[in-house]
Amino acid sequence: TRPSPRGGDVGIFCLGARAWARGLLGCLVAAACLLGAPARASGPVLRVPLLFHVAQRDAGPVAPASFLAEQLAIANAIYLPLGIELVEQGRVPLAAKHAEQHTRSDRDALARYVQKGAIHCFVVAKLMDVDEPGRERRGVHWHPRPTPTRSFLIVSQISGPDVLAHELGHLFGNREHSTVLGNLMIYQRVDRPPFLDEA
Repeated sequence: TRPSPRGGDVGIFCLGARAWARGLLGCLVAAACLLGAPARASGPVLRVPLLFHVAQRDAGPVAPASFLAEQLAIANAIYLPLGIELVEQGRVPLAAKHAEQHTRSDRDALARYVQKGAIHCFVVAKLMDVDEPGRERRGVHWHPRPTPTRSFLIVSQISGPDVLAHELGHLFGNREHSTVLGNLMIYQRVDRPPFLDEA
């Protein structure tokens, strides 16, 4: 474990010091994906509620139920072997005015829907980079102003299946991106399931 910036210990990314840890986790994730269910942790499991807020438009939700199910399944395939189980608490419609996120203020406006007791994930039609004009993002872990402790996740409908898991990695304490090809916390993807290593 290591100290958390907000107190307590964060040990969910420590897979042990052995060199085979990264490969083992990759195998567990791959097996879970093939079998359709995440591998179970050998010890106690912390069940973490996750609430989806799905933006609505005239045609309905911006992302289908299958999109949410896949994001959650991949996240659990990665985190459940580490003792973290993400449990869907529900799906809440989000007003159409939030469907496109262009500015910091757009993101901050979502904070009003965040309450204690769950991780909140907002699923939107478009998520634009607030630092690089014109660049569209797949997901973000956002600390709203002026209450940065009430952080939440935003995932775009164009996201790949492991974007929720990546943003959860930031929420759980990985502030920086990895430089290891194939790691969950790097932008580049390879032809195998993403993994978390000891770092």
